[in-house]
Amino acid sequence: MKSEDKVLIFDLFSGVGFCNQLFSLEAAVYLANISNRHLVLCVRFPLSHCGRVAWEYGFFPDFCPQLAATVKRGVTVIRGKTSLDVIAENAMSDVAEVPTENWFSRVLFQDETYSGQVSPEVQGGRPLVAMVLSDFDDHRVIKISQSNASRVFTNFLTGPDRYREMNRVARSLSTLPSELTAQAKKIDLPDQFAAVHFRFGDTKRPKEDIDKTFDEYKRHLDLEAIRNTGLPLLVMADRKDGEFLNELDKHQLHYRFTDDLVSDVTDAYQASFTDSSDKSVIEFLFEKLICEKASVFYANYGSTVSAHINYQRFLSGVGAINQFCNRSDPPSQGGRLSFSEHAERGPGIGWRAFWTDNILN
Repeated sequence: MKSEDKVLIFDLFSGVGFCNQLFSLEAAVYLANISNRHLVLCVRFPLSHCGRVAWEYGFFPDFCPQLAATVKRGVTVIRGKTSLDVIAENAMSDVAEVPTENWFSRVLFQDETYSGQVSPEVQGGRPLVAMVLSDFDDHRVIKISQSNASRVFTNFLTGPDRYREMNRVARSLSTLPSELTAQAKKIDLPDQFAAVHFRFGDTKRPKEDIDKTFDEYKRHLDLEAIRNTGLPLLVMADRKDGEFLNELDKHQLHYRFTDDLVSDVTDAYQASFTDSSDKSVIEFLFEKLICEKASVFYANYGSTVSAHINYQRFLSGVGAINQFCNRSDPPSQGGRLSFSEHAERGPGIGWRAFWTDNILN
């Protein structure tokens, strides 16, 4: 970063898992690019996995090898500090904070390139907030500090060129390290299989707490229909003590957990990944790649992981993106799903499920 560069200082959201940080990063890079500013990315907290944070999981930007190439004016990554720390340590003056009114997921941003009407369905109960970054052109440094896991596609009303940039950014940042994807090709998978993702709950939650969702899974996931497909079933679960897993045995479903399939490739990759002494996140990424390849995938509504799995599946055209294990399957229109057509409202619009709104394929 040069002393004369215009800068966006952005506090990256941590949340409870990898995709929370990924969705926040999409917003950081998108906003830096449309404002033509150098990005100073403040990664205050370690990687989070199943509600636990630890630097031992690795450094999040290291899992996004295309980050530097995706930011048009360059990026400086600051570890363990906030935007206020950076401003104070560098004695930065002429700093303007971009008003967001609330956490990103709780508002709908509208910029100067959007000229259409905003229907109540699209607004989804979120207040409209103007975000016109050109209004801050007189300031060398601007900062944004209330990003969270809300995806850019449903968080911003903008014009066609910026939606194209949004799509470019999201695709690029979803690219994993080539060494990891090379190892993933060694996983022994059936030619065709079904996969389900269960997000029972963070590791700190007691079993009786996570089992409160038992009825949701029992009501919405047709285990008999899955058995009748004859497809092998692979299960990705954040924990293995969920009561609903016993239902799979009762229906005589022959299944395997995805983590049982990835131990060898996880160890091989970790051996060359020096900044990750705990392999949990690496293992998680391999499991996620398995679900992205499934012939049939049952997503967990309310999970950013399932949302991103379906995003990747949509881009690759693998299969349907409207099947869930814990809610009714919303009907798709020509393979597309719009949150506004399914009465999705409030802060969950940007992260609870994958929607095709504003996504170019």
